[in-house]
Amino acid sequence: MDKAPLSTLIRIGSKLRPQGFHWLVTENGNTCALGAAYMAKYGEEPSAFSVNLNKALNIDDYWIDEITLRNDTFRKTREEIADWLESQGL
Repeated sequence: MDKAPLSTLIRIGSKLRPQGFHWLVTENGNTCALGAAYMAKYGEEPSAFSVNLNKALNIDDYWIDEITLRNDTFRKTREEIADWLESQGL
């Protein structure tokens, strides 16, 4: 999964757990779009306090902010977020 596009990682990770909001992994184990991508790439839960998403997912703050906005504020599904990222070349 190391070279997979971010949109693909989110699609794969979305199949692992239900969608969560406001945390990479919620207390009941659900994942946001970024948490899903991390799990697909690394096969383990990210630690919200120690993971550097920029490095781990090879994206800059702009994309992290945009994905978070779509997941947490607009409540887009992770698949909708993946579709949008794909249209952006990610």
